[in-house]
Amino acid sequence: MQISTNLQNSFTTPVTTELLKSNPEDLQNTSTEKKVNASSTNKDAYNYVDLGEDISAYTTDVDPVQQQTNTELISYLSSIMDNKTDEGKKNLKSFDLASFDPVDGDIKAIWGYTKNERPGDLYSLTPEEISNFQQGGIDPRKIAAQGVKNTSVIVYSNNLHQITKEESDSIKVEKFKNLYSFSDEFAKTDKFQELYTNYVDQIKNNKQIENAQQSMAETFGSKSYFTSLVGSQNLSKSEIIEQYSKISQDLQTLKTPPENITYGESYIKKIDDSIKMYDTITSDLKKMWNYGDLDVTS
Repeated sequence: MQISTNLQNSFTTPVTTELLKSNPEDLQNTSTEKKVNASSTNKDAYNYVDLGEDISAYTTDVDPVQQQTNTELISYLSSIMDNKTDEGKKNLKSFDLASFDPVDGDIKAIWGYTKNERPGDLYSLTPEEISNFQQGGIDPRKIAAQGVKNTSVIVYSNNLHQITKEESDSIKVEKFKNLYSFSDEFAKTDKFQELYTNYVDQIKNNKQIENAQQSMAETFGSKSYFTSLVGSQNLSKSEIIEQYSKISQDLQTLKTPPENITYGESYIKKIDDSIKMYDTITSDLKKMWNYGDLDVTS
């Protein structure tokens, strides 16, 4: 059985960095300023491509408070996960959720057996052997799957939670809309679908993105990677903090392996490193945005 996990995403040692401070008066003043179009900033994103026509008539302005939130988050994440430093690369690996299964995933689809079936009975692979493979950094599911042909299972997930293909497709469309700052009204039109199809085709034919696979930050640079990540979501400060906090909690849940499986020390360390990274990010952002003292809903 060939198992392919497609994670949408979607960060361990404590990091010391100079935090960006948000002044309440400054934020209040910016709310009266002319609104800006986020697409000009998002052009720094690695997956922002020229759609081949002037799209300004289809885009919408972004509230300056939201724009400031995005700018601060991109700056912070890029600083602690700078792809040009060893520490930054280490943090990037801990930030990456691509190698983790969804915490609420279909065990049969992911591991190839249910809780009532022994992996050894199916694939002549014992839990001890699985543990040894994981210690060596090898995915035991791929080893076990070699004996079963013509079977392919794709597991879709978002932030460590399993989703359907339809939900995955919807998330991709929403990220596209946010990345280019298209209005909600325009997103309902045939022209939007035409541009999205054009976008998907360009991304598929982009060899640099294809070859980068999961190492987008190292391939295109941290700022470009995080501009894409942040700009395609446009979350409020409170939503950002809640998202990273929830990921940390789900990673804690992930530490408990499925029945009949024993995790190796290297895999446990990988989970622990990611937990530390997300806890650090959550803590730093709370300090940066004076969480609890400010209205962080915007």
